Amino acid sequence: MDEETEEETGVRVCPYCLHPFVAPATLGRPRVYCSPSCRQGAHRRRQSAPERPPAPDEELLDLALDMQEEVRRFVRLFSSPDAVGTAPLTSASRVRRALDALTAASVHRARDGRIPWDAIGSALGISPERARKTYAPGVREPRPVPPPRGAPPEAAVADADSLASALSALRDASRLSQGELARRMSVSPSHVSRMLSGRRVPRWHLVEDFVLACGGDPRPFRALWARQTRGRDAG
Repeated sequence: MDEETEEETGVRVCPYCLHPFVAPATLGRPRVYCSPSCRQGAHRRRQSAPERPPAPDEELLDLALDMQEEVRRFVRLFSSPDAVGTAPLTSASRVRRALDALTAASVHRARDGRIPWDAIGSALGISPERARKTYAPGVREPRPVPPPRGAPPEAAVADADSLASALSALRDASRLSQGELARRMSVSPSHVSRMLSGRRVPRWHLVEDFVLACGGDPRPFRALWARQTRGRDAG
């Protein structure tokens, strides 16, 4: 005799107690648990279950890859005859900036996960007060930025069909190289390149840093960033 399905027999297995039961035919949602007590027990189990680990942070991964690339460049430099003069110092400085950016992003992710400053300071080998002063949002002193030397940011936003094109127009107006822009943002040039490529919508604080580094006002860019973020989430 062929096996009969649950739909044919009306017999189901309760996911809480694992006992079979006969689910009466109804017009609404099919019954899942064998009794109200099992349904309540399953609810309590879900409430007490530990939170799932957060999904991988694309920004953090990008920064880690930037760090990896800078270290590789540093190693390659010392394997070549070019490791003379100030070249090693320049490469070491790039590694340090990439590490600083990665550390800051890691701290912000930890704070998003409600990790206390005591634990963060202990992990970094510094006091909680220093960790908070160094990495808490809003405590950074504003970067000195030059005044805009080209079209105003509003024009870049008004004429752009995407956030990436608006940022590209602003960078062109500022006449900053990607390397100089990356230095002002404390990220690697490859990170700036990814922002300008439009492959992903960057986090707002990176857009804000980008615009400030170009000497612009981030406010006109906020609505464009929000539209693209909503479009990405809806896609």
